[in-house]
Amino acid sequence: MMLFRLPRHPLLMVALTVLVVLGVLERLFVRSPAVPPEYVGSWVSGPTRLDINPNGTVQYRTGDGVVSKSVGGHLTHLSRDALTYRTLLVPTHLRIDVPPHQRDDDQWLMTVEGQELWRIP
Repeated sequence: MMLFRLPRHPLLMVALTVLVVLGVLERLFVRSPAVPPEYVGSWVSGPTRLDINPNGTVQYRTGDGVVSKSVGGHLTHLSRDALTYRTLLVPTHLRIDVPPHQRDDDQWLMTVEGQELWRIP
């Protein structure tokens, strides 16, 4: 019994090959900038979660279950007001309204796309 079978249509095979090649090129040539330690971690608030790893991988999920968005990729640019990452060479931008900062109670906060996120310890 075969669980997964590759399509045999020539155009589908070409499309799959192009996607694989783009993925390999991205891994080889897209280098993430150094991620400042204050950005690294898992940031959450309600249905939104932003994971930023020290190696530059980013995963962003938001939504209420009916309408949701989940994207991830490799960080390519990070500034005080924007975070840009790529998936298969396609850039995605997240607006940083308030960069990471520490409150008096040692809790880290950051506002992304209008939503205040807390860093999970």
